[in-house]
Amino acid sequence: MNLFGNSLKYTSRGVIKVTVTQTQLDDAPNQRMITLTVEDTGRGISQDFLRNSIFIPFSQEDQLSSGTGLGLSFVQRITSQLGGNVSITSQVGVGTRVTVSLPMLIDTSSTATDLLPRELPDRQSTCHGLRMRLVSPIQNAGAAPHQEALSFNTLISDLCCEHLGMIMDTGSDVEKAAPDVLIVKNNATGDLLASATPWPEVPLLVVCNNAFVVHKYESVYGSAGRTRLQDFIAQPLSPKKLERAVSRAINLSAESDESPPKLVEMPLPTPSDTASCSQPPTPAPSSMESLFDGSIPAEDYFQVPQFLLVEDNPINLKMLTCFMKKLQKPYYTAMNGEEAVSAYKKVNGQFKYILMDISMPVMDGLEATRQIRAFEQFNKITASTIFAITGLGSESAREEATRSGVDCFITKPVKLRELEEMLSSQGVTI
Repeated sequence: MNLFGNSLKYTSRGVIKVTVTQTQLDDAPNQRMITLTVEDTGRGISQDFLRNSIFIPFSQEDQLSSGTGLGLSFVQRITSQLGGNVSITSQVGVGTRVTVSLPMLIDTSSTATDLLPRELPDRQSTCHGLRMRLVSPIQNAGAAPHQEALSFNTLISDLCCEHLGMIMDTGSDVEKAAPDVLIVKNNATGDLLASATPWPEVPLLVVCNNAFVVHKYESVYGSAGRTRLQDFIAQPLSPKKLERAVSRAINLSAESDESPPKLVEMPLPTPSDTASCSQPPTPAPSSMESLFDGSIPAEDYFQVPQFLLVEDNPINLKMLTCFMKKLQKPYYTAMNGEEAVSAYKKVNGQFKYILMDISMPVMDGLEATRQIRAFEQFNKITASTIFAITGLGSESAREEATRSGVDCFITKPVKLRELEEMLSSQGVTI
């Protein structure tokens, strides 16, 4: 999650690609080398910072960016403890690739065998050998393709050809035979339909920026009647997800009338359109607004929330808040220990449960825990249950957390099922 979060933070346009592979270890038949690769087309890292500071705790190349500079040091430390290694290559203005390799034991239990996916081989017969063509808007003569378009085309080509066994049409194939499916990115507007006119009978699969755009344009095109735009799919993409979408688009085309569908002149969404469909930003934690959704009972709305979530990483905080919504539990959030202590004092210690990250800017989780325990003791109020969340799983870290007043110790990455079990053991109704 740290690696993916870094790519999201520093890639304003382009592509983020996450792949996982496994290889047999010659000297250990019962092990596999699992390789996780996260690569992006973001701003990149300078060679000087890459050589001298990349894994040093609290170091950031851009001191004005958010975060503490601990993410990669955690990744390296955890990977090293598991006997693996981390390698990073990067070029400023081009992008970054981070590769994590871990030796893992093979689970030979019957349960693990039963969990192996059994659908993919069946679906491969639908897509394998199909001819795919990427559709781009007509460009002015001599205009160079945008880097973002090149990155997207490379990603789609890799998914379709390398993973699904499809065949990619090139410009020289236009007059030979129609492809089986056309694929286009939703912000390729303007001359899109003109670009696709050589094959009016071929299903068109539109790759959208997110699920909100898919919903919006499915509604628009659905209310307008049958069009040649057969199907929409939301990013992020995976081989299995793209395979389903290609199969669905081809099946829809096969079920349609024999006569060519009537084209409806509706522009595809522009980048400005898709911005209006994106999710609203998370409210600033410092405002101390309680975050609710419609699933929380009305009688709980005006009560002080049971939970205080303290986490400086926006992605990890989002995961925790989603979990609280699933449990229909009102909650407050804080981005560092100082905000957490302030929030706790403001409601006079009425939080029953605190999920506290340990490594945070301004004030870390252990100092915040000590101040909360001191406040409880001074005011003679019932102690809250504090769950420490950290990327450091050493015995010394556990001992320090316990001395500071922590009740339970959770090692990152947090697994929601384990967290649910731990909350249940503390009396939380799930």
